[in-house]
Amino acid sequence: MKTKTLVFIAGTLVAAASTQLNAQTTLIDDSFTSFNTTTWTGTSSGGASNPARVWNGSRFVVRTQVTSPNPSQYSYMTSNQTDINPFDSALELSVSFDMISNPPLNGAESQFFAIVGEADTDSFGNYYPSTSNFNNGSGALVLSISQRTSDFLLELVDYGGGNGSTVGQYEISAMPTNLIWGLDATGGSKNWTISLSGATFSDTGLSDKGGAFNNYSEGSVSRLSLGAMNGAGSPGEWTSGTNIYFEDLNVTAIPEPNAALGLGLFVVLCAVMRRRYKQ
Repeated sequence: MKTKTLVFIAGTLVAAASTQLNAQTTLIDDSFTSFNTTTWTGTSSGGASNPARVWNGSRFVVRTQVTSPNPSQYSYMTSNQTDINPFDSALELSVSFDMISNPPLNGAESQFFAIVGEADTDSFGNYYPSTSNFNNGSGALVLSISQRTSDFLLELVDYGGGNGSTVGQYEISAMPTNLIWGLDATGGSKNWTISLSGATFSDTGLSDKGGAFNNYSEGSVSRLSLGAMNGAGSPGEWTSGTNIYFEDLNVTAIPEPNAALGLGLFVVLCAVMRRRYKQ
């Protein structure tokens, strides 16, 4: 009878663990064939256009377009959802895009960016890379990939609590066509991973990197922002501004710790069952 009870409990745990492993939640899934105002709010500066649906020669995509030749001009979209939160579940963000911009001159940068977190003031107009927008409250992680005059730079900046620090800065071989950004702050440590398609990290020749962050902490909301920006530089150093064409996005919440716990308990029970069968 005890053996049957253990078999029943173990079977229940297998089912529970399997459910946990498959209980990934899709937070956003967007093929960008239109600009979905239910999912996104678009914002732009005076030298740019709001995100819009355009034809890229083969299909409709969403373009974030900067037309100004001046620094700090931007066009981006911010999630209306406020639960894009790596403190609740590990996140995996996969985004496909294309940058169609001429290389800027001198020290200027044409920049793709992605942000996860909360602006100091939760206003859609504040979800672009700027120390003044993220440095005082719970903060955010800002991932940028910049096309410069003769190379490409990937940078990850950790904002929050009055501190902003660069936790990753790497030259890469090209502007990638897709990146997968992993964030997990559910445990004692806060970790990030990045995997590139169509590009590699110049220091290793590999397509993957990982590291930790500290400043960014959980806030009352957590949004995702994606867009194009003229980064560092001087007026007149962009011959085409910065233009990002977004093709696909998937954001998934992955409850990994619970699944691991379920499987761990199952392993313990299997060991108990084996001992009972031997007796």
